[in-house]
Amino acid sequence: MVLPDLLTRTEWYERLRLSQDTPGEWLTVFDREVLLQAGAHEAITDGILPPFHLRPALVGEMLLEPLAVEVSRVIRGGLRHPA
Repeated sequence: MVLPDLLTRTEWYERLRLSQDTPGEWLTVFDREVLLQAGAHEAITDGILPPFHLRPALVGEMLLEPLAVEVSRVIRGGLRHPA
């Protein structure tokens, strides 16, 4: 019987990175957020308005997702000092 790996998004990205012939460093969640904010700011400054409105609940979920990932890691593996 073959079972799929159950991975968080972060773990899946890391697995993809390590599967490359020459695994380099990928952007952190913080780096990606900075690029997203800069691109959005530039687009709005250039007069291109977003085609949607962010709902407060969506913003909350985006902010809480990394916390949920860390909590699930603690539940699965116990408390460990991050490497």
